[in-house]
Amino acid sequence: MWFLRMFLLLVVFIVVLGFALLNNEKAVEIAFFFPKEAYTYQVHLIFALFGAFVLGMLVWFFISLGHDVKVRRDASRLRKENKKLLDELNALRNLPVEEITVKPSEE
Repeated sequence: MWFLRMFLLLVVFIVVLGFALLNNEKAVEIAFFFPKEAYTYQVHLIFALFGAFVLGMLVWFFISLGHDVKVRRDASRLRKENKKLLDELNALRNLPVEEITVKPSEE
């Protein structure tokens, strides 16, 4: 399985590298916020795409981090609840068995 994953990673790397080499002289204009004239930059296309990729990865990382914290908090809460229920069950198991008197049914 690791071989297939590495092969796919290599193919993606080669495709991205080929795309970068084919478009290495293309320039794009990036405008940040308003007014447009104040924050306009001329960059190569591959740097703009790489920047967008990195920014997307950072957004994904922080969203995943929030989700991971929530899952860990829920798991911790469930472990505590499970321990509490097990302690209660053990306490019920250790109660002494008392003789139960059964009243005869009145018919």
